[in-house]
Amino acid sequence: MGRKDNRSEGLPDVAVLYIRSVARRVGNTHRVRREVVQEFIDHFNDALRECTDEAARDQRVAELIEQFGDPKLLGKLIRRSKKRCRPLWKKTLIRSFQTVGALFLLLHLYLVWVNMGTPTISVDYVKVINDRARPNVPTSENAWEDYERAMELYVEPPDIMTQLGGNGNSPLERVNFAKLPVEQQGAIRKWINDNAPAWKELSAGSRKRQCWVEYRLLNEATDPLLTFFLPNLNSLRELGRVGVWRCEVGLSEGRVDEAIEDCLAVIRVGGHLQRPRSWLIEQIVGIGISALGHEQFLRAADSGRLSASQLMWAQAELEAPYQDGYPLMDLDIEKFILLDVVQRCYTDGGIGGGHFIPTKSVQLGLYRSDDIGAWAMIIGAGLHLYPTRDEIVRHANDYYKRAQEMMGLSPYEQRKRGLEESSDAYLGGPALRSFPLWVPLLPSFQRAAELNFRAKALHEATVTVLALRRWALEKGQYPETLDELVKEGYLKALPDDPYAEGPLRYERRGDDFVLYSLGGDFQDNGGVPDSNGPRDRQGVTRGDR
Repeated sequence: MGRKDNRSEGLPDVAVLYIRSVARRVGNTHRVRREVVQEFIDHFNDALRECTDEAARDQRVAELIEQFGDPKLLGKLIRRSKKRCRPLWKKTLIRSFQTVGALFLLLHLYLVWVNMGTPTISVDYVKVINDRARPNVPTSENAWEDYERAMELYVEPPDIMTQLGGNGNSPLERVNFAKLPVEQQGAIRKWINDNAPAWKELSAGSRKRQCWVEYRLLNEATDPLLTFFLPNLNSLRELGRVGVWRCEVGLSEGRVDEAIEDCLAVIRVGGHLQRPRSWLIEQIVGIGISALGHEQFLRAADSGRLSASQLMWAQAELEAPYQDGYPLMDLDIEKFILLDVVQRCYTDGGIGGGHFIPTKSVQLGLYRSDDIGAWAMIIGAGLHLYPTRDEIVRHANDYYKRAQEMMGLSPYEQRKRGLEESSDAYLGGPALRSFPLWVPLLPSFQRAAELNFRAKALHEATVTVLALRRWALEKGQYPETLDELVKEGYLKALPDDPYAEGPLRYERRGDDFVLYSLGGDFQDNGGVPDSNGPRDRQGVTRGDR
């Protein structure tokens, strides 16, 4: 105090001590305390100016101190007075900072509480899936064990086959085996021979009526259902291509029965993977493998090497895997994935059944701890922006129920119902997208449904083509309409067009015929594909198929 105003040096020590005691209790800023000290110094100096001796000064100081009262109370009163005298803008600013600070503290405490929740793993969804998928038959009847051995034995194609295009191991690029250079023919034969052990296992498995996979997690103790173990299905798909080439080579060498059986094996493998209650990726791979076999069957029928009896046998065998109808995609496992994530990232109990725990998603590896998305989730959970556990489970069940219903609608039926551009609203996707982990789990079921119906149309078209070829061999010409095939028992039912109301279009043209679908533009172009036009959602050109 003395360094700021030397006039305090003339005051009695008791006055100086009193002033200092009051100043300490005023608090506030240094400038305010300095002002208070100066006011007290001036007041004491004015009061002591007329005192002529030391005794009078001491007595006057004692009277002033008694009038001022307790320094602690006086400092408190001065502090309040100073606050009341502040400008409005300063009061507003201070209150704003105080309010923000209090809210920040409360939010911090709330975030700590949110992230300290503990989930309860009450359902073993891997066991649920395995129990649902396994039929009540002996393990020896499971084709998957044969497929696993086949994948282990698979041999990659030689580099020279890449010159054929399309990975070099599929005749679907319309490569005529008989017209290939001798070197490439030899490479294909060697690749087929190298894979003979693998093909033997695959073919044996394809003849079994049942196929199921015993699913397991990478780490049974801690991992969620997202981290399931699934073999490399690419090897199985490539073995399907081996079968297609076996068929192509067999046809060129006159071994027609063997070629048909190889093609049927490919289709049966695809049918096994399309089984219900399996992963969506398995079903999609199964559709791809099945498509390889069906398209090769079309080539075999077009070769003219199949007799009427062979066509009848091939048609019956082709229909056998789908006696209960062509399978539509099953989405149970995809729903279980979400429900398992929910039980691992939500508390079990509380308001709405439980709240979201962002840190659990980081622990499960769904987000990195340094990811801005993880911090956004933490703040969002603290502000209660996400659905409760009961809400998200209800949304998930409703979503998958609608999705499964949509999987049963052809592209034409979806378009007719106005779902072509608004499927997300129909499925209730917006409600689920408020769940932060849901976005990466939400596949395009609309595209998957279209792929499924295309495969169904390909199967029915292949069966129809075999029936048409047999009719022509037995009657000397093709029928005027497909109805004639059904009436005389050559065909069980007309093939459906996924892009129109009714069956595939059929026209007899001279000594040949055309069988086609309208394609993704839903326009009848007379059976002409538009190879130069825009591509649809599956990457296929528009026009008839």
